[in-house]
Amino acid sequence: MAKSQNHRSAIRLLALGLIIGLGAYWAGSRYGQHNPASVQALPAGLPADEGPTALDPTEAQNVRIYKQASPAIANIVTRAVQYDFFFDAVPVEGAGSGFVIDTDGHILTNYHVVQGAETIEVTLGDQSRYKAKYIGADTRNDIALLQIDPKGRKIATLPLGDSRNLLVGQRVLAIGNPDFKARSPQEWSARSAAPCKPAKARSLTKQSRPMRRSIAEIPAARC
Repeated sequence: MAKSQNHRSAIRLLALGLIIGLGAYWAGSRYGQHNPASVQALPAGLPADEGPTALDPTEAQNVRIYKQASPAIANIVTRAVQYDFFFDAVPVEGAGSGFVIDTDGHILTNYHVVQGAETIEVTLGDQSRYKAKYIGADTRNDIALLQIDPKGRKIATLPLGDSRNLLVGQRVLAIGNPDFKARSPQEWSARSAAPCKPAKARSLTKQSRPMRRSIAEIPAARC
C-alpha cells in the first residue's frame, strides 16, 4: 500500500515538473528575445558600428559648410599673470575661437577672449601654430582683431559677409574650436544656432583711431 502511494506521488511530481517546463518553454518562445529573421553584412571597409547615413538636404548643407569653413577656424589660447590676495603672481590661461579673414593673417574673434592677454597663440585647422598680436577692438560689440604672420604659408580664409540683407529668424550655423580637439565633424563644436539679430556695420578702433570699417559678420560666440 505504501509503495503504491509513493508511486502515485512520484507520478504527480513528474507531471507537475513537465507542466512547469512546458509553460516556461511557451513563455520564453512567446515573450523572449528573438533572433533576426535575416542578417545583412556591411560593405567591406565600413566599421561595424557605423552604417551608411542618408543626409537630408539641411544636414548635407551643414556638412558642406563645415568642410568649407573649418580650415579657417582658429583656436586661440591666451596667457596672462594675475595676482592673488597675497600679491603672489598666478598664471592664467584662457581659450576661445576666431576665424581667419584674409591671407595677411588677420583673425576676427571676441574681445572677451583676448581681454587682458599678455601673450596670444593661435592654432589653425591644419594644426599650424602662430604667435598673434592684438590689433584693435570694438569693446562695445565684443569684437577684436588679431594678426598672425603666415610667413608665406598659404592659409585658409573666410570672407566677411554683408549684413544689410539679413533678416531676423534666418538660420545660423556656428562653428568653433575653443578646446583644440577638432579633427573631425564630431569633434568640432558645430551646431545650428538659434536665430540671432543680424550684425550691423562697425569699426575697429585702436587709440580712438578707426582701424577697419564695415565688419559685417558676427563671430560664432555671439549667436
